[in-house]
Amino acid sequence: MKLISLSTELYASPRLKYLLDFINHHPLVQGKATFQALPLEEKQGNAIIYTAERVGEGLWLAKNRYLQPQSLDSDADFRQDWVKFTEKHRGLFNQTTLHAQNLAFKRVLSEFDVLEAIFFFISRYEEWKSFPGDEHERYPSHTNSLIGHEKLPVVDLLIYHLLQSLEVPIRKIRNGLEVSHDIDYLLKYPTFIKKVKRLGHTLLVQKQTAIFLKTLQQIIKSGSDPYWNFERLLSKQEDAEKYLFFLVGGKIDGLENHYKIEDPLVSELIKLGNERAFKMGLHPSYMASNSEDLYSREKQVFEQTIEEKAQYNRQHFLRWNFPTTPDILDQHHIKADFTLGFNDRIGFRCGTSFPYKLYNFEKEEAYRFVEHPLVIMDVALLREAGYDVNNPTTHTNAVEKAAKIYVKFKRELDLLPFGHHLSVNFHNSTFDDAVLDTGRFWDLYDKIIAR
Repeated sequence: MKLISLSTELYASPRLKYLLDFINHHPLVQGKATFQALPLEEKQGNAIIYTAERVGEGLWLAKNRYLQPQSLDSDADFRQDWVKFTEKHRGLFNQTTLHAQNLAFKRVLSEFDVLEAIFFFISRYEEWKSFPGDEHERYPSHTNSLIGHEKLPVVDLLIYHLLQSLEVPIRKIRNGLEVSHDIDYLLKYPTFIKKVKRLGHTLLVQKQTAIFLKTLQQIIKSGSDPYWNFERLLSKQEDAEKYLFFLVGGKIDGLENHYKIEDPLVSELIKLGNERAFKMGLHPSYMASNSEDLYSREKQVFEQTIEEKAQYNRQHFLRWNFPTTPDILDQHHIKADFTLGFNDRIGFRCGTSFPYKLYNFEKEEAYRFVEHPLVIMDVALLREAGYDVNNPTTHTNAVEKAAKIYVKFKRELDLLPFGHHLSVNFHNSTFDDAVLDTGRFWDLYDKIIAR
């Protein structure tokens, strides 16, 4: 194993310690190298000088902006530097020229603070700042500084180039897959009243005759409910990690409260999930992302009903607010969270495909739970493809476009000289042939979970 020492005035920074821990535990690095920080005045042997005091070939530039323990400053300077960097070094993110960039990366390290960039992305620094949220008070994806490169795991790429420039052999990584399902609904038509309301909504609110007729056909048609598709949905793949996330509470009409956790059908679904090696997780209600008391009550109900500890979590509607939401998860000893992905496109919101620990800027230390970045969500992929539930013309076209988006995305990933880890989320309620070409969408789902 190769020891790589950085001589820097930041050697005592908890943020730098967190960053180096992240790098040392990164799948590309484990067992191949160890990074450590030393005081600048104690430079030893071949230690790399990482400082803002001196710049030039052979030195690593330290901007001393975000790795210093201090209050959260503006991210505008970094964004400007990042745009200039990516425009100047496009080859670093182009798979056709990727291998030619390794030696050139030594020069890059002297002109751009690569370590700061990695920290900025994985800590979600920009999401700790105040921002104008979307309609669900979420961090708008278009403001993420990775947009434009979100289809590539930029952080993993930077670490790859870093290792290559240091002549550290790359660890072989087998592609990993996590398949999860948020159970927002059990049934589309749980009662006769629900059937009537569905019909009225399509005709009077959506004002779509085509959707009305398909909905009426579903109601008249004998057989199973369109949302009860778990026999097919729950993958039998043995080498994938698999999760079911159950809504426990919530009272907001139209957004939740579509079933009760005590419903016998939940027990039936859990039995099927256990047979197929699915782990059970908590899907907190809409308001629980900002309420410790509400989260606590829902977690207690979940544990009493499921009869096991709540270890896994994904926020409803991907609602996430730093620091409130991760603080709640840490306080309740959640083991792993699966929330941080885009709600309107697929890609890498955190810059990496691999699970890792987020940073707590208030305590200047890592959170205890492990974040599993969400890379592909069905509704996000459909939205990127132009899907509109109220526009029947998109119900077929969007699926075709979504398939093309995924194929291009996967092709680019497979060209990378290292493996990746994909966390995938599909809802049972998305497979609704009244508003989607479900035949083609099932084909796309099967292709995605087949790796």
